[in-house]
Amino acid sequence: MEHTRPGHDGDHYHVQPMKLLPPSVQRPRIPVWPIGVWPREKSMQRVLRWDGIVPQKKDGSDTQMTPDDIRAIKAYVEANASSLRRSILPGKAKHPAMIPNAQRPLYAPG
Repeated sequence: MEHTRPGHDGDHYHVQPMKLLPPSVQRPRIPVWPIGVWPREKSMQRVLRWDGIVPQKKDGSDTQMTPDDIRAIKAYVEANASSLRRSILPGKAKHPAMIPNAQRPLYAPG
């Protein structure tokens, strides 16, 4: 696999192209779990494009997530992720963090 040499030349930051080593052994890339701010539509739509969700409640207060919030998020994901033909819900996704330690495959570079 050929590795890209990312760089950036913007108004505020300048980064020379570089080779990032070692390459990730996970394919097609490392899993990305963005924060999903519930019930913000734009935030939840972004979550659906990635591999998982780190739920956060946004209702104008500092209240914690409730079981009802988690059920609502689960229903939202199930209703909207079907068009992606995949799941980001625990128990359905194949992320190693969701597999018990004794059953996790061992990853090795190479």
